[in-house]
Amino acid sequence: MTYIRFKIAKSVDNRKVFARNCQDYIMKLLALSPNNTTGLFILLYLTQEIEAQKSVLKIQAKFKVEDIAVRIKEKDTYIGYLAWAEIYLSRKDKQDFGLNVLNELLETYPSNLQAYLRIWQLYF
Repeated sequence: MTYIRFKIAKSVDNRKVFARNCQDYIMKLLALSPNNTTGLFILLYLTQEIEAQKSVLKIQAKFKVEDIAVRIKEKDTYIGYLAWAEIYLSRKDKQDFGLNVLNELLETYPSNLQAYLRIWQLYF
């Protein structure tokens, strides 16, 4: 939901305010629940979006995506590798590596569905 609202905000000023508010809200959530990998994953997506639009938004993300992925991996190995796959998939020169990470997750954790869903999103 948050991601959709950020994507459809009408003006740059609205997106900038919304991005800041989202970062602040997620940080409050993580202060209350530091092991919340879902909150960390949302922060990862938001940070990627801010970085992708930093020339337009003219704001700086509070964290680096790599640091967020490390924190996620410390909490949950599987979700951490999904986070790294997302980072690689967002970089044109590393997309093949991101796919390799997802495929390794499928082999190592065949009963976890997130990697299957992500690969399905990429191809369909």
